[in-house]
This record gives sequence, structure tokens and C-alpha cells, in this order.
Amino acid sequence: MICLRFGIYWLINTIANMADDEPQIGLSDSFFELTSLEQRPLQRLKTPMIRPISYSDSFLVVPSHTPKDTGPSSNPITVPISAIKPQFDFVWWYEKFVSLCIHISLIALFETVFFFQFISKSEDSGLLKTIDKYVYDLADSCVVWPANITVPVNDLLLLFINPANVSAIANDAATSRSTYNTNLQIQAWIYFICLTAFTGILSGIAVWKRFKFHWKRVFIENIAMVALLGIYEFAFFRTIIYNYISLSVPEIDEHIVNILHSMCRFF
Repeated sequence: MICLRFGIYWLINTIANMADDEPQIGLSDSFFELTSLEQRPLQRLKTPMIRPISYSDSFLVVPSHTPKDTGPSSNPITVPISAIKPQFDFVWWYEKFVSLCIHISLIALFETVFFFQFISKSEDSGLLKTIDKYVYDLADSCVVWPANITVPVNDLLLLFINPANVSAIANDAATSRSTYNTNLQIQAWIYFICLTAFTGILSGIAVWKRFKFHWKRVFIENIAMVALLGIYEFAFFRTIIYNYISLSVPEIDEHIVNILHSMCRFF
């Protein structure tokens, strides 16, 4: 009995000493202490499937086969500016500028020919038609006058109007107008020649530098655009400008009466 009591007493003291030396792990603790297991590096049991790299991704893709790091690196990853900001394509912009110059040169050619061959002549014709309507209405009334009225009226008009002087002044005016308009036409052709020469110089530089231009596409696009513009301008000129009604004869009569009334106190 004495030995049994001594053994129980020794066991209780041993357990109490162990409790004082090491803290006990409670069931409410949020971790486990595994001392008996051997610590080994973690290994991936299954390789996940990764989709192929897409060129539409807007982020930087780092290849998976990278050399093993011996330790934490203090140098951050440096992304070049060219990977974020697109580079300036000089050849592409140069081609666009040359194409624009070709387009303007073709428009200058079209406007010069179209104005001096169609618009200028139509303006002269329209002005003469307006005057003809005004004069022929007066001529239709005087053609039936008897001689006893025509002769006194003619004598009165000769006091103020000399037909020879009118013809001489008209010839001088026509010559002056023709010279002035010819100079305008020459000036327009000089504009076209300068634009064409400038475009030719730019094109020659491109050929000399061996820039990869799409010459066929550039010429076809510009010629097609100017051709369509010419068709539209001609149709617009024929259907709209030709059919435009200018000042009528009664409006001209009123304008003449108002001027004579305000300046000569007639009527």
C-alpha cells in the first residue's frame, strides 16, 4: 500500500511540473502545433491549365519559365515606354500627307477648269439674259410707234447718247475685262503648278528614301474622290445653279425708280 501511494503521488507531481513548464493548447486556439512532422518544401501536385497568350490583352505577360530566384530581388520590374505608348510611324503619316497633297492638286485642277470653262460663261450669259428681258420689253412697245414719234425721240436721245462713243467705250471695257480675267486664269494655273510641283517633290523624296508607300491605292482613291466630286459639281451646277432665278424685271424697275427718286427727285 505504501508503495502504491508513493507511486500515485509521484505521478501527480510529474504532471503538475509539466503543466507549469509548457502552456497547454486549448480547443479554442486557431492553430495547430505539429512538432513530430518533418518540414518539407511545398510542392504543386497538379499543374493548372493556362490559356494561350492573347495579343488583345492589355497587361504585361511574364513567361512562366523564369530562372529560379536565389533570394528576394530589390530591383523592380522595369516596363519600357514603348510597350505602353505607341511609337510614331513617320512613314505612315508621310504617306497620308502626300495623299492629301495629291488630293488638293487634283481639286485645284478641277476647280480651275470648271470655273473658267463653265461658271464664268454662265455668269455672263445670265447677266445678258436679265438685261435682254428688261430691254426687249421696252423694244416691243416702241417697235409699233409711228415715225412722227420715233424721230423726235431719237433726236432727244442723241443729245445724251452717242452710239460711236458707246461702242468705243464698250470695246475698251471688253478688252480690259478680258485681260484681267486672263491674268486671273494664269494665276489659278500658277497655283495648280505650284501645288503639283510641291507634291512631286514630296513623292520624289519618298521614292528616293524607298519608303513603302501604297502608291496604287493612293492614286486610285484620290482620282475616284475627285471624279465623284466633279460629277456632283456638274449635276449641282446644271440642276440648281442654272435653275436659280435672279432679280426680275419688276424688281429692277423698282430699283431704278427708287434711285431716280432719291437722287434726281423724279417720280
